[in-house]
Amino acid sequence: MVVRRLGRAVLSVPNIRRRASNSWAAVRDTFFSTKEVFESHRIVFTVGTSVASVLTAWAGMLLLLPAL
Repeated sequence: MVVRRLGRAVLSVPNIRRRASNSWAAVRDTFFSTKEVFESHRIVFTVGTSVASVLTAWAGMLLLLPAL
């Protein structure tokens, strides 16, 4: 079914191809932008993950101590 607006097909094949191409370009742009942020802040994420791991282990020990 082709939706028509003002006598022109909105869902024509060229429009669908253009929209798909634009969507794919947006996905690629988002991926590379996110990748760039992670690569430029790698040390921050590494240290943050390490701190979070230590805090999680510490909290787990605090929960187990009363049971011992």
